[in-house]
Amino acid sequence: MPHIAVPQARKKALRQWFYQHQLPRPSLQACIHWFEAQYGHRLDKSMVSRYLSDSYSRLDSTTFPTLLNHTRSRPAQWPLLETILSHYCRTISSRGGLLTDDIMTERAHQIWLEIPEYEGQSMPEFSHG
Repeated sequence: MPHIAVPQARKKALRQWFYQHQLPRPSLQACIHWFEAQYGHRLDKSMVSRYLSDSYSRLDSTTFPTLLNHTRSRPAQWPLLETILSHYCRTISSRGGLLTDDIMTERAHQIWLEIPEYEGQSMPEFSHG
């Protein structure tokens, strides 16, 4: 299964749903079914396990909504590329689509080649995430 970028708010909703239950908590399979029913997207067991782990406990904070509006503190290295790619992501997400890391990387390559200002410059190595 390709890695899908899951919005932080959906990870938070999964954690809230899971932790609102008394012991015994729902199984990973139950979490997978709940998430798929809510968002039309199937997670695998390792993703659910990761999102429920302590490493995502920051999502439980009451100040979490400020994290959703957080902006980077460093300037973009390739501002035109990042602006166009960000717009592309918002468009796909607003239509209910989900983006894999591979799709994002492929789209970044396509966009890079279409930007005249970057012509002659070495294409960056696009990473997942």
